[in-house]
Amino acid sequence: RCLDNMRAKEGRGWITINEAKSIVSRYGIALGAEFEELLELFHELGVIIHLTNTSILREIIVTKPQWLMIALCKIIRDDSQHGFDIGAVTDAGLLSDVNTLIESGLAS
Repeated sequence: RCLDNMRAKEGRGWITINEAKSIVSRYGIALGAEFEELLELFHELGVIIHLTNTSILREIIVTKPQWLMIALCKIIRDDSQHGFDIGAVTDAGLLSDVNTLIESGLAS
């Protein structure tokens, strides 16, 4: 149930570490080593992604790994094979950002 509640955020594939702490505390899981062990176990099983290399990464828990793969594929792409919907990009006001991405590989 704990994992199900962590994954329940509608429209998001991630939660913050504080949201996770709030969820697990409802199930009697201590917010120290026990919490860290739970995250490590879920990460090793591949049901979440919790990276700890930097303080920023430690703050985010990817609860839907497929969501992350889809998001990364939108960045790492071959434009000749997978073009952008220029109309949608223009409507969103992101045309110059997409052009910079295509030309230099930098996204803002």
